[in-house]
Amino acid sequence: MDRVLAGERIDHYGTVRLRKDGTEISVSISLAPILDQSGKVVGVSKTARDLTGQRKAEEALAKNGGTAPPGAEDGSCRSAGGRYRARFQ
Repeated sequence: MDRVLAGERIDHYGTVRLRKDGTEISVSISLAPILDQSGKVVGVSKTARDLTGQRKAEEALAKNGGTAPPGAEDGSCRSAGGRYRARFQ
């Protein structure tokens, strides 16, 4: 936090967090200073992205010896919303 308060931006800091129900999730956190007109830090913007699905896909890929897991025969993996999340080589 000291780095952000000094005006530095921190992109994609990976960590594990706990949900309210106690389950662990992998997240990527980005922090950015919010500056006033004179350049003084007046706040911090924080964005946390859930990487649990990505981590599970990576584990499945490793478990299958580098091949796409079942259901991703075309080389892609979709999220529940239908968006492409990763491409397997």
